[in-house]
Amino acid sequence: MGGVVRSVVVGSDGSPGSMVAVEWALAEFPDVVDVEVLHVREHPAAAPPQLPAHDHPRVRVRSELGEPVAALVAAGRDADLLVVGRTGSGNGVGPMGATAVDVVRTARCPVAVVGGPWPRRARHVVVGAADLPADRNPSIGAVRFAYTLPGVEVVDVVHACGATGCDPDEIDELHRRSGSVLAAVVGAAGQVPAGVTIRQATSPDAADVALVAASRSADLVVVGSRTDEAGIVRGSISL
Repeated sequence: MGGVVRSVVVGSDGSPGSMVAVEWALAEFPDVVDVEVLHVREHPAAAPPQLPAHDHPRVRVRSELGEPVAALVAAGRDADLLVVGRTGSGNGVGPMGATAVDVVRTARCPVAVVGGPWPRRARHVVVGAADLPADRNPSIGAVRFAYTLPGVEVVDVVHACGATGCDPDEIDELHRRSGSVLAAVVGAAGQVPAGVTIRQATSPDAADVALVAASRSADLVVVGSRTDEAGIVRGSISL
């Protein structure tokens, strides 16, 4: 993960959730970014959705027949970012629809899962920091990715040390260790872009609880994902 985003693929089935994903992609990235809206039809008779952005000069709408997750993942191989709505027209279980979950699990490119009732630019971004060696630490790439977002102003790098319920001596040691993790991740991510403020924060909670709490004041949460040799996501925090 890293580098400037130049091409974006957005999955859309015409549902309100997928339309928010289209609107977010257009709002987030400047005019130089190409946006392809991909509608995957599982049945030959299904009509493409009526997309309000279809006449936008930066947008190309494409419809194809196939299985949605496989088609989106394939389209993402040639894109810098794959965007899906948190929920679509299908029946999902829990806060994310089945398509979004499966795309996150299997896509090899960065994936943005967009929720919320309206799109907004990512000015304030939260990034999760993992305690892993630099050569296999996905949170370093996540911080670099946050740096590339146009208009970003504040990046909060959060490490969850899991100190809740520990005795005082353990808590002090966990906080010291967390500070080292944060410094290592931020240092490995490279120079902070001009105009961006980076802040490091330790949370006593578990990682998923800490990131959700931090997200309440942010526009976007970025997490790295651990994958196996086939590229399948195995880390639980991203989901």
